[in-house]
Amino acid sequence: MTVTESGFEKAEQELLKTNIQNLYDPAHFKIIKQLVLTGKEDNKGIFKAFTYKDSLRFEILVCENPCIEMINYLVGEIEQLVNACTKSKILLWYSQVNGFSNELIERLGKYIDPYHFFWFHLNRENIDINIDMKGLTAHHCTADMIDTCIEIMEDIFTPFPDLPGSFQDDKERITKDFLDNCGGATLFYKDDDLVGFCGHKKGHFTEVVVRKEYQGKGFGETIVRSVLKSVYDMGYDAELTTGYYNETAIALYQKVGFKKVYESMRVTISRPK
Repeated sequence: MTVTESGFEKAEQELLKTNIQNLYDPAHFKIIKQLVLTGKEDNKGIFKAFTYKDSLRFEILVCENPCIEMINYLVGEIEQLVNACTKSKILLWYSQVNGFSNELIERLGKYIDPYHFFWFHLNRENIDINIDMKGLTAHHCTADMIDTCIEIMEDIFTPFPDLPGSFQDDKERITKDFLDNCGGATLFYKDDDLVGFCGHKKGHFTEVVVRKEYQGKGFGETIVRSVLKSVYDMGYDAELTTGYYNETAIALYQKVGFKKVYESMRVTISRPK
């Protein structure tokens, strides 16, 4: 299994200090993603471990079903890190490119809060920049609209990646993302009424939101296509995640050109007694 070690993002500064080497990959799976997107993948994987706020977090990405040797290795490393850390919560994000196996998750014991989802990608050169706005006007999000956006998100769906009810608690992160100079959020209005909004950060979609009274009318596609044009204009590829059972969203993303790259599950692992 291929692993690397280097620097980290600011949100991951509080790292575990152990005698285990070569656990971390700072590029957030970009090595494997590039292998996948260029058709050169084999059964390689990336294992990333870090602490954030009150949790110990693991991110694992493999191309094929992991063999028993790989599972044994990962279980051993995870258990050693868990025993060395006093964080109250243990989160695992497991991803697989071809197929999906939960054998590693099952080996780690009891888990709760499973969130099963797909990761999608769209190359910049394949983005369709021709858009029918359907009477919508687009405005970049400003600081005074953050609370309104959070209220709408709380009303529409359960937040990800942290536990339900965390949108307001996550206001600092949302504000930073929505006002980001490398993307940010765009709000869409019909006349003076807010229909929905969508944000991206260097091409990674953060939230795709259509208010309940406007859902099922094609506005979601208009919003996504408009933000894709912004991604195109800024020179990025596009990527996003969506729930495994969210068939409506999956159909929309595939319609505008996104391709599924890998399947994932995020769970909270019970700490061994």
